[in-house]
Amino acid sequence: MAFLKKIWKDRQSEHPSRRKLIAVSGSPDTYEVERAEGLILEEGEPFDAKNMNDLENRIEGGFLESGLCRYAHAKSKTVHQLTGPANAKGISFAAAVDFSGGDTFTVNGVAATARTLSGDPLWAGYFKKGSVVVCYKEGNVLTFSGGGGLSSADQKTVKDWMVEGHSVLNGRVSGSIPQITADGSGYVAGTGNVTEGEVWVQPPRQSAYYSGARWLKGAVPQLTAANLRAGVQLPGGLSGIFTADATASAGDLLAGKTAYVNGSEITGRIPQVTADSSGYVEGVSSITDGEIWIQPPNQNAYYSGMRWLRAKVPALTAANLRKGVSLPGGLSGTFEGPIYGRSYCVAMGNSPNYDSEGVCSSDAVGMDITYNYQTLNAKAYTATFTIKESGNYGIYLNGVVERYVNKTAWSGLVIDRASAEDEAYSPIGESPSGYLECTAKAFNRTFHKWLKAGQTIQGYAQGANETLSFASVDFGIYKE
Repeated sequence: MAFLKKIWKDRQSEHPSRRKLIAVSGSPDTYEVERAEGLILEEGEPFDAKNMNDLENRIEGGFLESGLCRYAHAKSKTVHQLTGPANAKGISFAAAVDFSGGDTFTVNGVAATARTLSGDPLWAGYFKKGSVVVCYKEGNVLTFSGGGGLSSADQKTVKDWMVEGHSVLNGRVSGSIPQITADGSGYVAGTGNVTEGEVWVQPPRQSAYYSGARWLKGAVPQLTAANLRAGVQLPGGLSGIFTADATASAGDLLAGKTAYVNGSEITGRIPQVTADSSGYVEGVSSITDGEIWIQPPNQNAYYSGMRWLRAKVPALTAANLRKGVSLPGGLSGTFEGPIYGRSYCVAMGNSPNYDSEGVCSSDAVGMDITYNYQTLNAKAYTATFTIKESGNYGIYLNGVVERYVNKTAWSGLVIDRASAEDEAYSPIGESPSGYLECTAKAFNRTFHKWLKAGQTIQGYAQGANETLSFASVDFGIYKE
């Protein structure tokens, strides 16, 4: 138990110093003294054996629980015997002998379990003879305040991460990592394995500490200069000298050049064609619509310094190329030929689904052309020319229209349908949206008009929504 403090109280009375003398009968001049203090206010704590013994016991109890009590130490066989005050919590003793692994303890003859602060059993050499050892007793358990420091789990961790031959905690925990020392050149021998573009070396141990290792060296007897193709150099300086896999022949070398293939000398046969100082090699041309072909002077040859294959085409001049046309390389035409356009459109009725059959073919020089079909009452096939140069133009128109009563088939010409200057001509005297009873009509007419750039001329042929209807138009335009 801990030391218990006591509150000491003084005696308090009405007359603390007053005493009464009482004569002793038969003994002259002899008196007994008696307190005559009057009213007693506080009895107080008397200074007597009871109170003094209580003080002694309380002091002893305090020392036993919170202080260190010196115990005697002895050992009988494997039992360490501690003898000292009963109920002491803190114990110190001078070790009479060394502690050995597996030893046990008694305290005043009662068996006690010994352990470290971390809860581990004491190990061999935990204390030595002559050392002062301190422990704390709680029930029948002795907890020693020295040594310890690492739990069993921590000790295993240290063991697993420490190299063999090294230890901690006074040799209690020794390393388990194997150590492999390199030779004098810093090499550790392993097992070599070679794959495509890679070299692998397996170390002698997968988990080990390698001391002084600069290289892992794996023996690969087949990896020699004689087995490595000539021209190939590996890291470290190994260069191949093997040439037996060469595949070149005389047809793969330039004429006049020599080489050794699989130990035999060969002379090349490839002809060489050298370009002139401008980098040109002359060839033969062939020109088709939209393409130019140049045949080289030799189909199987080495061309040295060639920037262009050039073929002479005397007829290909600016004077023979229409004005406004530019070719790659910068040639631009100067020839101004006739500007014209021509179209032929045919449409035939195909009742009852308002569809038509027909054709539309066109040709133009110096103007843009589009042709298609569109739906009016049935199908109309049209060709549209867009004027690119303002001027006087001649326009001719001829065609045939055949239809039944109250059915519609048309052919004709429209100038600039999209603008306010729209002008339409129908050979039967009606606009393209009208109706007229007729059978067949042939027509032929020529116009002369001033047209400006951007205007359009459209010829059309429209079949009726009835079988046997027929319309055709053949029209042309040319600059006068």
